Amino acid sequence: MTGLIPAGPDGKMWFTDGTGDKVGSISMGGVISEYKLPSRAAGPLGITSGPDGALWFTETYKHQIGRVTTTGSITEYQAGFGKNMNGIAAGADGKLWYSGGVSGEISSITTSGTVTHYMTRGYTHDVTSASDGNIWFTEGGDLIGRVTPSGVVTEYSIPNGLPLNEISQGPGGWLWISQPDQFFGQSAFARFDPVRQKYIDTILLPSPFVNPNESVLGPDGNMWFTDYQANLIGVYVIQVLTAQPRRISFAEIGLSQDLQVAEKRYSGGFMATTTNPSVATVAPGGSQGDFIVTSVGPGSCKIVVSDTQQNSVAVHVSVQ
Repeated sequence: MTGLIPAGPDGKMWFTDGTGDKVGSISMGGVISEYKLPSRAAGPLGITSGPDGALWFTETYKHQIGRVTTTGSITEYQAGFGKNMNGIAAGADGKLWYSGGVSGEISSITTSGTVTHYMTRGYTHDVTSASDGNIWFTEGGDLIGRVTPSGVVTEYSIPNGLPLNEISQGPGGWLWISQPDQFFGQSAFARFDPVRQKYIDTILLPSPFVNPNESVLGPDGNMWFTDYQANLIGVYVIQVLTAQPRRISFAEIGLSQDLQVAEKRYSGGFMATTTNPSVATVAPGGSQGDFIVTSVGPGSCKIVVSDTQQNSVAVHVSVQ
């Protein structure tokens, strides 16, 4: 069974092979290189790119953390009493953070191998670094947790009644938590704002998705995810806030131009601001999503339009 596939500093994608006790890489041309672990029956699972130019991974059955260089040199570190360790992520503090599984802890390891443990209320599963500079993780039940670089743990409830699985960072810095369909009901993603420490909403997935697992923000701006049970790769298309026109040019001062914004599957309000009111101002128009831009003085600026979900679009304005 192959785990995650993060990008390495060598331009290759790296993966773990839990049944073969190997880690490996695949080049953009499809060339695969695999490296056998020193420990047998280690069960490598989570893997991430570290701040030291190496890849770091969990060994879920040996209670160890592994480090592999891009040339295949492997070092293993004792990780304490964690059992069924899963996720691992690089933190803003230069450490690697990983979940302790059934031992109920979240732990860090320095690039020199020093391990520190912090207790939580229950089983810890997956971890991710977030836009607020902290590490976030999923727990048993309906809890997600945050741990600061100094080790302060705070836990939050996801109030939609669905079990929690993996966690990752999506558009706008929000956290996406996969939620499997364990009782033939509805699989979903929950979204959580780490900066405001606030549950946002739940995105229900259509059939045949039943067990969304790992997710990642793709280069196309959408959320891509695996579904192990349905043997599928899914993509959730992020609805983009659009503005027309994207560029406005005024030949003189005192002219006005209509600006229209729209966003599919969104019924909330919009807000527009100018980066330089001495060049152009913006005011609400006659209906939802309509604005009026007026030239004030020579120069250039941007009109930034945003919704209530941290999506935004910039319109470039120039005045002769």
